[in-house]
Amino acid sequence: MVHKFLTMTFIWILLKAIGFLCTAIILWYLASPVFGAKASKAELQKYAESAQFQDQVFSNSRPIDMGFSFEDMSSLLGDYWSSRKVARPPVPTPVQKVDLNHWFDSNSEGFAGTEYVWLGHSTFLLRIEQTHILIDPMFSQVPSPSPFLGGKRFSEELPFDPQNLPAVDLVLISHDHYDHLDYRSIKLLSAKVNQFVVPLGIGGHLKRWGVASEKIIELDWWDEFSTASVNLTLTPAQHFSGRALADRFHTLWGSWAIKGSSEAIFFSGDSGYAPHFKEIGEQLGPFDIAFMEAGQYNKRWPDVHMFPDQTYQAAKDIRAKAVMPIHWGAFSLAMHPWQEPAELLKSNAEKDTIQVIIPEIGQRTRLDSLTVTTMDPWWTRIQEPK
Repeated sequence: MVHKFLTMTFIWILLKAIGFLCTAIILWYLASPVFGAKASKAELQKYAESAQFQDQVFSNSRPIDMGFSFEDMSSLLGDYWSSRKVARPPVPTPVQKVDLNHWFDSNSEGFAGTEYVWLGHSTFLLRIEQTHILIDPMFSQVPSPSPFLGGKRFSEELPFDPQNLPAVDLVLISHDHYDHLDYRSIKLLSAKVNQFVVPLGIGGHLKRWGVASEKIIELDWWDEFSTASVNLTLTPAQHFSGRALADRFHTLWGSWAIKGSSEAIFFSGDSGYAPHFKEIGEQLGPFDIAFMEAGQYNKRWPDVHMFPDQTYQAAKDIRAKAVMPIHWGAFSLAMHPWQEPAELLKSNAEKDTIQVIIPEIGQRTRLDSLTVTTMDPWWTRIQEPK
């Protein structure tokens, strides 16, 4: 009897603990701002004017397959387990440091042209026409709603401490996934940024996180926003959105065309390969360089992420003179070897005409000197310690 009583008591305590934990998780989910905001009725009416907004959600230009077959699900865990040693580098990736004082005072170095720094994954610090732009700022160690969930950044270091950033003219966001729209980064940047320029719907997230409404510009595909020196166009992408359990497709996603008086840059955001790249090239090309997604691909989701050979073709479609792979080098969100995007894109460059630029994280790169910018395969020097 005593044994039975102790067993029942243990089960009761266990069930109570599980119930308490589930309640805590639900309350955290409902209260946490990290999941963003729901659109108001007025905002939904505004989105209804968009050709991309149908049946209360945003859509791609053509149907895409977002489903997983039983075979996909059953094989995913095995692939993940077998790739765990190659999906991350064996040691931290190299990171070059950026002197922010020199970066934000171009005259101190006698160069006032277009220059950029890749901060890993899809994050860039760009200066064009003396306008300072941050693209998809993601400074956290994990791309997830909690710092305790998800795989950590390949290197704990960043090229600079984001807290030391001076005022930034523009922040561009491509979509609201955690590896592109980071709550902690936005909170850190909010007071430093003059204007956030984002796809439809993302403004609601920013406002919930404390960004003033007058700082937010929301655009539909092909809409433009111009400053005195830079023109921005939100261009299409083939992807999806969502931060919570039931908000997939509730905000728009896109890519960016960034143009100054004499130079043009394309930023793909996340996208599967599709005809929109050729359309962008015809309407807005050519581009001096394309920052083009080339990582986190898999045969199970070919409609929403490109393989490196498709990345190269997409760069040709938009009429880019050079292409740089992004969406790699900082996090592992798929099962391919971590350095494979660089290797495969580099092999394309060796047999074609578009130059491939693959700088280290933090390496300052001038747009007027891409021909002497590195094709040094820095990733090959990252070896398992002996």
